[in-house]
Amino acid sequence: MKNLLKKILGPDLISAIRHVRSKMNAYMAALQTRKIVLRNKLLGYSFLNIGAGRESEMAGWWTGDYQTGFVIDEHTQLPFKSNSIEFAYSSMFFEHIYDETARNLFSEIHRVLKPGRVLRIVVPDFHRYIQKYHEHDLNYFLRNSNNENFPTWERMGVPFDLEHLMAGMISSIHNLPHITVSLPEQEDFTKSPPHVYGVGFQTRYPGYYCGPAPELTTDTIREKLEQLQPEEFIDWVLSETNKSSYQDRSFNSWHKNHWDLDKLKKFSVAAGFSRVEISQYGDSPIALDERIEKPYHVDIGLYFNLHK
Repeated sequence: MKNLLKKILGPDLISAIRHVRSKMNAYMAALQTRKIVLRNKLLGYSFLNIGAGRESEMAGWWTGDYQTGFVIDEHTQLPFKSNSIEFAYSSMFFEHIYDETARNLFSEIHRVLKPGRVLRIVVPDFHRYIQKYHEHDLNYFLRNSNNENFPTWERMGVPFDLEHLMAGMISSIHNLPHITVSLPEQEDFTKSPPHVYGVGFQTRYPGYYCGPAPELTTDTIREKLEQLQPEEFIDWVLSETNKSSYQDRSFNSWHKNHWDLDKLKKFSVAAGFSRVEISQYGDSPIALDERIEKPYHVDIGLYFNLHK
């Protein structure tokens, strides 16, 4: 049937139909987002999703994030009364902030949570990435073979090998500034910084690269893996990413930190939390939509519940 339609309509018309459909879907999504934002302004928030990113709005959920205009740093104060929030969540965010910012944020989340409530955190499992490298598990690193960043590696002469795939999962740079937009017609590469839309902008944005620091060589990564303990190696990759001459600091998204149970205990106790427990995907104190707790993080993440 699809082949018949292609013959009848022709490739140009089919492409135009797909473009119109894409625009309609984007408009409907933007309209739904506006409805949710209005609802939340009127009725308030019961839950937090820290660092959720653009277009992650849900009824009753506050989604503070750099991409939505809420800057989180070591001085941030959450816009809520003490003991007013039912549940807090953060997935794949705490690795993007330094220790001082994390200390402040843990204290602020503890302040606004109601007594007995929970902050649930998901962070990358960097140790697992190193283990998968030693197991030569290429499929693990290529499980998302449609990753739009991969085609940009060739532009920078970055080898597509296990060493760089592993290092890139620990921390990657963005070499050019950009602002993400919610509608296709808002995309404009002539603006400063360029406005980009949706998946695939990486290949449309001239000169753009997202991946491990280009200064890293295969031999150097191998040597450091042999010389350093896993914790030391992770710190080395983060440091090399941070100081890369290609790093664009206007898009503050690269990994700067790593977390495990011991470090979380130290920070959470200082913030006033009573205990931290190791968790797993789906083992949340409240039911979570898959748009919040994403299934594809199961194989790459560590899960923790922090109790107030």
